[in-house]
Amino acid sequence: MTDRFFIPSYGPDSISLKHGLKWLLSQKNPRILYVSILDYLNENKMLSKTMGKDVCKKLVKEKTLQYKTKKISVVTKKKLKFTREIDPPIIPSTSSILCIHPNSDDLTKI
Repeated sequence: MTDRFFIPSYGPDSISLKHGLKWLLSQKNPRILYVSILDYLNENKMLSKTMGKDVCKKLVKEKTLQYKTKKISVVTKKKLKFTREIDPPIIPSTSSILCIHPNSDDLTKI
């Protein structure tokens, strides 16, 4: 089952983002960072300022990386698929997912 954890945040909020990343890194399941579009990893955005510009550039390019000794994968709305839809799955149904700026459609799919 996918883990769910909500951090109320409205607008750019580095403190909430740090709490979310801390939660994601504490998980043992596959760790997924969900963003609607890869532009959220742009060097001028909050994720880049929090995780680091080089980390975000690598996530955009490689889609997976070691962040503070933990493997994190990034998935966009365009690539969002679950186990029953494709084989092998992009996101295993047991994943821990941190959604950045999700809308109601994103939350329904996740």
